[in-house]
Amino acid sequence: HRVDRRQRQMCIRDRNNTFSSLLGEQAIAFVKIDVEGAELEVIKSFESIIKKHKPIILIEILPVYTADNVDRLTRQEKMEAIFNSCEYSIFKLLKTREKVNGVEFMESIGIHEDMTNCDYVCVPQSMKEEFSKIQFN
Repeated sequence: HRVDRRQRQMCIRDRNNTFSSLLGEQAIAFVKIDVEGAELEVIKSFESIIKKHKPIILIEILPVYTADNVDRLTRQEKMEAIFNSCEYSIFKLLKTREKVNGVEFMESIGIHEDMTNCDYVCVPQSMKEEFSKIQFN
């Protein structure tokens, strides 16, 4: 792993480590996850940190496409269950190639095939109302 002290950013390159073992008691405010299909494993590896520090999480979750993709749908539902157990709300980023236009609260990510709508922001439920009011210009 690498820590850039100016940006307070950590990039994890060792697959054998977990967030918990690398960070110890360091407070976390924001996490970005873009791991091309391994989202569930990443979320599981730092579930205790999510519960303790309540970071805002920006995550790319690839679409399920169809109900026939049972494995991907099951994995997505497990992620949603973890976020629910951690008392988090999920928002889809509404965006174009050029900019983010807003957010939309999601009861469930569901089944879709739109690759442009794969980015989500997960926030503690205590921030749900405030986060939904953010203006994007």
